[in-house]
Parts: sequence; C-alpha cells; structure tokens
Amino acid sequence: MAPPLKKASAVCRLLYWAMTIINMGVGKAGAALLALFAVLMLASGASASVTMSTEGVVAYPKGSKVTGTLNIMYSDLIPRTALVNVYVDGSHKDTISLLDYIDNESEYQFADILFDYNMTASGTNTWDSYPEQSFNYNIRAQGTCGGGKCCDYGKGYCWCDCPCGDSENPGSYPCSWSVEVPGTGLVDADDGLKLVKDAEDIITPPLDHNGDHVWSETYNTNPNVQPTMRAACGNSVSGYITWPDGWVIRELLESEMQQIAGTADREATIDAFDHDSMDFKYRKYGGPFGYLGGGIYKDPDGAGPEQPSYQYPPNQVAWTGSTGYVRIYNYDPDATYVAVYLPPNGPKLCAYTDYTEENVLEWEKVKTQENVVTNRNSPYTRQWSGAELSAMLPPPPCPAGCVKEIESYGSVLEEDGDIEVSFSTVTNTTTAITNSTMLARTYTASIDLNSFTSLAAPTVSGLHELSFRILHEGSELAEGEFNFTVCADNDGDGYCAEVDDCNDNVSTVYPGAPETCNGIDVDCDGMIDEDFWSVESKLGNPCGVGACAGYYVCTPDGSDVVCSSPYRPGELLEICGDGVDNDCDGVTDEEYEMVGGQEVEACVCANGETRPCGTDVGACTSGYEVCTNHQWTGECIDAVMPSTEVCNGIDDDCDGVIDNVAGGTSVSTSRCACYGGGTPSEEICNEIDDDCDGQIDEDMACCTTGMTRPCGTDIGICKPGIQSCIGGSWGPCEGGVEPKTEICYNSLDDDCDGQIDEDCVPEVTCNNGIQDLNEDGVDCGGVCPNACPEIGIPTVWLIFSAVILVVVVGVGLLAFKGMI
Repeated sequence: MAPPLKKASAVCRLLYWAMTIINMGVGKAGAALLALFAVLMLASGASASVTMSTEGVVAYPKGSKVTGTLNIMYSDLIPRTALVNVYVDGSHKDTISLLDYIDNESEYQFADILFDYNMTASGTNTWDSYPEQSFNYNIRAQGTCGGGKCCDYGKGYCWCDCPCGDSENPGSYPCSWSVEVPGTGLVDADDGLKLVKDAEDIITPPLDHNGDHVWSETYNTNPNVQPTMRAACGNSVSGYITWPDGWVIRELLESEMQQIAGTADREATIDAFDHDSMDFKYRKYGGPFGYLGGGIYKDPDGAGPEQPSYQYPPNQVAWTGSTGYVRIYNYDPDATYVAVYLPPNGPKLCAYTDYTEENVLEWEKVKTQENVVTNRNSPYTRQWSGAELSAMLPPPPCPAGCVKEIESYGSVLEEDGDIEVSFSTVTNTTTAITNSTMLARTYTASIDLNSFTSLAAPTVSGLHELSFRILHEGSELAEGEFNFTVCADNDGDGYCAEVDDCNDNVSTVYPGAPETCNGIDVDCDGMIDEDFWSVESKLGNPCGVGACAGYYVCTPDGSDVVCSSPYRPGELLEICGDGVDNDCDGVTDEEYEMVGGQEVEACVCANGETRPCGTDVGACTSGYEVCTNHQWTGECIDAVMPSTEVCNGIDDDCDGVIDNVAGGTSVSTSRCACYGGGTPSEEICNEIDDDCDGQIDEDMACCTTGMTRPCGTDIGICKPGIQSCIGGSWGPCEGGVEPKTEICYNSLDDDCDGQIDEDCVPEVTCNNGIQDLNEDGVDCGGVCPNACPEIGIPTVWLIFSAVILVVVVGVGLLAFKGMI
C-alpha cells in the first residue's frame, strides 16, 4: 500500500493514465506490430490541457486492423459513466463507455490522507490568596505600685519609685501605673495567630510594681486584623504545644487528677489559661482541629478527638483560668478528658486575620496531533478518555488550594483543506472526514481495442497521430496523443527499419525491447547489456568475499547477472582460526555475532581439534575437550571437576577459598575451623566443626533436652524463632519469619538488613528477577522498558486442547461406569 498523502492538494489529485496497445497484427503478412505505450494525466475538473509522454515509436501496416489492449491506469476515482473517444489524425473513429470496465466506488480502497489538527481545552483557575495585612497598634501595660513595697524615710510617710507621688508630695498607696507604646505589624491568613511583638522587649514596669500588671492592645487601624495579648501565640506554653491558631489541646492525665474526698469528683491545677476561652460559646478565633471550641471534652471509649463530647459547667465541670484550676464532676476513670483553651493574658501581641482575595485565571491550551490519517471510506475517529485529555491538556499551575475547572474540549483543523474535523463533547470523540477521491493504489482498466470497431490504420505511409479522450458529462477529463508510422514490418515486432529497428529480421530486436544480458544491442540504443552495468553488479567486476569470491557473469536465460563463485554466503560454516572467511560475511574467524539482538557463536571448531578445559585450583585438575561434527562435545576428558564444599581442609568446589561451606565468608558463617586454610583443633561445643571432619559438635552434649533459646532477628519483617535442644544438640530455628528478597516500593524491610526499599531505582529493580510493586510483571512493564510477554496463540491452543482432552476423558469414564 502506498504511504498516506499529506493534505491532498489540486496537484496531488492528478490521475495517472497509462494506455498500452499490444498484440497488433498485419493482416496477410502475419507479422506482429510494435507495442505502443502512452501515459495520460487526468486532472480534477480537467479544464486545463493534459500533457502526454510516449515511449518508443509504433509502426502499423497500411489499412490493418488495430488490435491489442488499451490499459488505463488511474489512482483517482473515475466515474463509471465516463466515455473514451479514439481519434486518428484528429478524425473521430469510435466511442465506448467505461461502465463495464470501472468498479463501483464501494470496491475501491481510498488513499490515506495525512493531516494535523489541534486538540483544545479552555477553563478557569480559581484560588484564594492571602495578602499581608498591615495594622497600627498600641500596647499598654498597667498595674499597681506601693503597698508593702513603700520605703519609709523616717518622715512618717512612704515613698517609692512609682507614679504615686514623690518625697515632697506623697500620694496614696497603692496607686496605679501604665505604659503605652505604639507600633506597626504585619500578618496574613497563613500565619494563624502570629506573634507580632513581645511587649517585654519594649516595656519595663516600675521597679516597685506589685506584679499585678495586665497587658492590652488599645489601638488597631485594620478591621481585617484581630489583635490580642497572650502568654503565647503559635508556639509552646509551659511545654505544651499550641496550634497555629493559638489553641492549646492538653490531655488531663488521670495521674494528675486528685480525688476530692467524699465525692466521685476529681480536681487538678494546670497552667493558667484564659478563663473565658473554656466557655463553649467563646469562638473568637474559631475552634481547634477536631473540636467545636474551647472547653473540657470527654471521650468515653478512648476513640480519640474525632468523637469528643463537651462537658458543660457548672454541672459537669468547673474551672478558674487565673489559677489553672479545673474540676470534673463524677469523674470516669475509663474515659479520656482533654482541656482545650487559649493561653492567658500576657506580654505577647498576637494578631490573627482570615482576610482572603479570590483570583480567577481564564486559560486556553492547544496540543497539535500530527500525522493523523483519514480517508473517504474510513473516517478518522478517536475517543479520548478523561485521563488522556487531562494529561494532554492540563490546566496551568496555580497556588495550593486552587480550583481548576475545565469548561470545554474541542478539535480544530490546523489548516483549511478537503478535511472536516468535529468533536463530540458527549463522548469526547474527535472525528475527521474527507471527500478526497485519491485512491490507495493504482488501478487498471483493460479495454480490448476490438471494442473500437471502426479503429484501423490509415492506408497512407508516413507519420500519423492516434489520440484518446476521456469525457464525463460534457467535460474532458484527460487527453493524450502520439505519432505512429505506417510502414513495412519484416519481422513482425511492430517496428520498421525506417523507424530505428536496428535489425528488422529478428523479432526480439527493436527499439525499447527489454534488455537481455547476451552481448547484443536488443533495444537499439547503441549500447550492449547496459542494464547490467550497475555499480554493485557490473559485468566482469569482482564479487563475493572469502570462499565466495568470483566475478559477475550473465545468467543462462540472460535476465540477470550472477557471481561466478560456486558458493553463496552462508552455505559454508565459519571454521575458527583457519584464516579463511568461510561463511562469506566479510569477517574472518569471528567468534560471535549479533542475531536478533542476541549474541551467538559465529564460527565452529575443526573436527578432531582439542582445547583445554577445567581448572587446576583446589582439588580440581584440568583436562581437554575434543571437537566432533564441528561442535565441542562438552566432555572434559581426564579432568577432576569441582564438588560440594565440605569441612575437610580442602578447596572442594575449586573457587580459591578453602572450606567456605554453604557460601560462608568466615569461620563462624561457614561453621568450619579450617575456613580459609585454618588449622583443625579438638572439637568443642560451639556449633563449629573444629576438627574439620565434616561433623559439628559430634559425640558432645551441648545442651539439655527440653532447653530452648531464641534465634533469628526481629529486624524488618523478620520475627525471632525458637531453637530446641534435641539429644544434646540445638535443633533448627522454628516459628520465626526468615529474611526474603527485598521487594521495592512496598515500604517494608523484606531482607531484614535494617534498610527499607534499598537500591530501588529502575536500573536495579528492572533487572533483579522480582516483580516489584512498580512493575506489571517480573522486570517488565510499568517503569521498566521491557514489554511483558503475552500468552501466544500456541499457548492458548495448548490450554484449549488440554480442556477438551479433560472433557473427553471425563465423558469416557462416565460412559464406562454406565452413568451416561
């Protein structure tokens, strides 16, 4: 099938017509006429002239009947009602309809039209921002002075460093004092209850104050800001962490609740707090997470703060915030009690705002779908899933908490043309249709020239014109004409000596004849065998490599050239090390080559050849291997091969390490005193083969039957087990969970090495022989580049056949038992 056409234009919609007239006779002379070949181009609308090219010159005997076949080759749809007119020297000779020669439209395969279109999405992003709020404030501290702190100067009155008076004009005691300092602060809704200023850094009470001062904020210029004076804002209070909005959530532990004699009540004194904040109605800054507001909450079953119940004063609870006193009536020791409150008045200016601004961004996105195919018979359709649309046309990013709304999707043709694109918002389907009549391949309509009953060669020698016209509903779709000669044709090949037949006595030699590799100019172009002079296979040039070397010669039938070598590439096997390219692939004595992405052996051994094998490490000795039938037998003659490693002071498995039993890397892990060449000693109870005789703690009672001890580890998923003493020896570790191979992305330490999901990168997990949680199969699918194998047709048939076999056997057994 031809490749798809890119957005068919008027030029691309030209139809190509080839009209060939063959097998023409010469009447009584019995000589064959020359072949005629013409090409006509059909244009859509066909109002413009259409050019014609001719190949060769055709000669006809005088007055002979024109016989042969007219072949019309076209790659655009032709109406079946079109007509073909034939003319000789401009004189109309005959007309036929194409109705019996052209297929119905439904029979054609139309060309794929390649085009691009845009997928579009539009919507809005809406989010709240929290602009910083500036406000002016005054912090005031006030309290009393005097009283017991007055100083007696022996004059019968008291004076101190307070604003109550002085030594000359004493005032009354105690008296009050106050200090006020202005400032400017910033806060936004993300800050929670933010610490703006610690007043103790800027206000110093009088030296002789009574310690009863109160802090207050007396001036605020921004109604969006709520200031308050607290002992803490969003940090800790006496070791208890406050929430960002300032609330303290503190569990009242049973150990600190003291029994009140003669009652079921309990009481405790905790940190001082804002007395009013414990009232259920006090919601100045909103309730903390999981609670409706401040207060004392009871959780009857210990389920946590998701289901707390508020305890109402004065019947269920009572409190005094200034002292931190709380009392719970009818205390339930099985329940959990939590106090939720705000810190008490203090020197820290805290500010809170919930001021937000809404932001709206209208957006539109476009994603071009390139090289999409449609045709007249098969419109392009693609149904997009919601996930595909979201991934292809995602809303633009916006701040946290943003609401992204997609209002519509659509499909738009990137360029105008004969393609119409639409999009269904109901099914999320893009559809593209075309009215292009371009066909997927070239079709041929053959017309016997005998159908033109009035068509004959003129009786006058010389050049003449033969022409055809294709007409439809009064419009000319195509036309073409060429010159032909009326003359004698001695060998009946359709050409005369007068029109360049270089040998009019041989019917296979004429202008335009198929070139044959035979040393003769058969096409009368002045060159011999020129079609067989290509660079790659030029006659006489060397060809082949290695054992296949030769030179190019003509094939016996003259249709091609062939290498004179008796061998072809691949007929001989490559023999290793003989210095000859036996398999003729351009490489000599290659040992390996890539076949289908796999490295395979490329050369074979010579029969009777030998090579060393085995090893001389440890207890092993090397031998030799013999080549038979160009293959190494795999038998290592006269060799001593590795055996299972046992504790005997010998490197049995020939890996260079003595007595590394069971892969051990030390005396303790191999349980052999001779590991690495160690010296045997007298056997003792230590679960190690001290005398290297292959037995551990033999003839020794290392424990008392019935004794047990823990074994294994509790790291990761592993659980310790128990070893029991059996006959004086410790048995296997039972009841525990042993280490497993690490499985990635399950957040577990499967191999119990103290690390979770170590080495979990695709380079490792895609090659570890385990189906990790980010894979569809073992080392395939998901993030791995390897495709997972699918069950093939043969496997399906095997399963189906097995099922049928089971059914047949089952029916036979039932019949045998007389049950059916």
